Amino acid sequence: MTGVDPSTSLIAAARRHAEQTGKQIDYSVGTAESLPFPDAAFDIVTCVDVLEHVADPARSISEIARVLTPGGVFCFDTINRTVRSRIVMIWIPEYLLAVGTKGVHLWKDFITPGELRGYLADAGLAGEGSLRGLTILGKRRGKLVIRETGDLSCTYIGVARKPH
Repeated sequence: MTGVDPSTSLIAAARRHAEQTGKQIDYSVGTAESLPFPDAAFDIVTCVDVLEHVADPARSISEIARVLTPGGVFCFDTINRTVRSRIVMIWIPEYLLAVGTKGVHLWKDFITPGELRGYLADAGLAGEGSLRGLTILGKRRGKLVIRETGDLSCTYIGVARKPH
């Protein structure tokens, strides 16, 4: 397993955590737009809560396609740019509930499903199945409870594959 982050201090913290827990994870400093790996290095790439934070999502997905092996799988989630997502992902947590860090999510950086499908196609990745929505139902016994839905108006997930 490999992890990437542009922050050297976060990479150092992640390495310490992996050592303390006995996990075999290789962490590298890098950005999604310029991954520090050779072509066709990974069978699976997962981006969770990443694409809405990168400077160039199209370039990032192109880089992911580059490092995937033929037949490799890209799993992702991101946030749709809708009025609902602005309320649910920014206004309620940051202003109403005052949880999390203000400004961590910028509405202009959210990605519509149409934009995402275009980035995948431009990178030569084929979507597998339908995009699916995620609804956050809250916490139960300290764990986040999420339900998969057909509603893509807020957070959504998907899978794409690099052709053989």
